[in-house]
Amino acid sequence: RDLREIQESDLLQYVSAMQAKGLAPGTIKNSLGLLRRVYYALITDGRLDKNPARNLGRMMRRVQNAAAKETALREAW
Repeated sequence: RDLREIQESDLLQYVSAMQAKGLAPGTIKNSLGLLRRVYYALITDGRLDKNPARNLGRMMRRVQNAAAKETALREAW
């Protein structure tokens, strides 16, 4: 898919799909960080005007919070 067509809602669906597949929160966070860096580079180079990944920090914190809860549940067992 063309990166110029991706919206923040698409990225949220991407995160949900990765969670549904059972991927580790750290894996999800790493992929979001990569996306954010790619969009930043494209904007810096003048190839894109908008950054749908601008709020990925908030999404990454949510994933990190989920990881903390998951870890606490595992330790409780």
